[in-house]
Amino acid sequence: IQKIRECKFSGLARNSINIPVERSFVFNVHKHAKVYGVCIVRNQSTVDTTVTEAVSKLQPDTTANDAVYNTVNNAIPERRFISEIPDPPAPFVEQIAEAVKFHANGESTFQSIGLGGWSPVGLIQHYFEWIHITCDMPWWAAITLTTAFLKIVAIPLLVDTMKNNIKTQNVLPELLRIQENLTEARNCGNKEEATEHAYHLQMFYKKNNIKIFPLSNIVRFGMHIPVFFALRGMANAPVESLKYGGVWWFTDLTIADPYYILPAFTSATLFIVANYSLKSVSASNMSPLVRYAVQGMPLVAFLFVMNFPGALLLYWVTSNLITVVQTEMFKLEPVKAYLNLPVCIKHKTPIKPKSNKSFRQAFSESWSNLKVTNKLAAHAKADLYQFNSAGKAAVKKTYKYNPVRGVSRETSAASVLAKKK
Repeated sequence: IQKIRECKFSGLARNSINIPVERSFVFNVHKHAKVYGVCIVRNQSTVDTTVTEAVSKLQPDTTANDAVYNTVNNAIPERRFISEIPDPPAPFVEQIAEAVKFHANGESTFQSIGLGGWSPVGLIQHYFEWIHITCDMPWWAAITLTTAFLKIVAIPLLVDTMKNNIKTQNVLPELLRIQENLTEARNCGNKEEATEHAYHLQMFYKKNNIKIFPLSNIVRFGMHIPVFFALRGMANAPVESLKYGGVWWFTDLTIADPYYILPAFTSATLFIVANYSLKSVSASNMSPLVRYAVQGMPLVAFLFVMNFPGALLLYWVTSNLITVVQTEMFKLEPVKAYLNLPVCIKHKTPIKPKSNKSFRQAFSESWSNLKVTNKLAAHAKADLYQFNSAGKAAVKKTYKYNPVRGVSRETSAASVLAKKK
């Protein structure tokens, strides 16, 4: 006889008591149920096996068995394993998405793409947006018109600069003489003469109402800086309409010119403007090395502007062309009379005969002057250090022995008086 390991019932027992069965209740078939069929048992020898077939010796009523099976299934809930505790949900981060605003023509506003504001750059960007949307103007026309407008506004500043240059030209021989004396005194290390000539030069500027650094030049230069950064910000954003707002071969104003035509035009016009500036009055006393640097600037500028967006290069080329036109117009006598420009005196004698030097000679001379200046500055610093040390340090011994050591004050005084007699 094999030992019974465990009894299992499947649909063969009915609850004989009227007690609700809880989920944690262990159903005892001998105590709480009435058996209607043969029990399927598992013996000790078949603990690790699975019962696949059971033969019932009794033939119970099929209808009654089905009713009992359904009743038991409804009364005893099925035991299920509790699933693992899920991970806590990620914290919800509230994201506020700003709605993109559009103009009537379907273009997004500058404010919605991060442009504009109350800074000088932002105000100029708002101006470009206004002239493009309100006037229905393509971007190339808006940039060209804005450049021309800035040049017209800057005409009074340009006239003030020209008046200052003409005043300098009229007194240029005497001015160069004072500057040469000042340079010679500095190279010789004569501080007194250098200070005197510097004072004479300052009084000479004041007497003739000549400004060394006119404020008008600084303002004219400062007017172009916000426009430069405004156009660069619009191209980098980018403003979608700038991608097809160009003309001819540069239709996309947000990228560099693929044919390098605009950078070449920029360098060429910059070279023309540089030559005009070298012929002006203010460049008459310019050193040869600086003149060569100004002439070589357009070539170096090409390497920098070749990767600029088309919008920036269009603005730069237009500005240089307008500068050339203005310079030629201001040479006309009717324009000079209308602007009340003073008469420019043309000196017969050559003002600076030694200006025709090669680049090597000019560089060598400038380098020599720089070394002399640094040497004089080092000597002045050493003299100042020696002067301060003499006033603060102990007195240096300049004799081999002290002749008055061990002698009273009266004796030494008497000997001194005797020597004087």
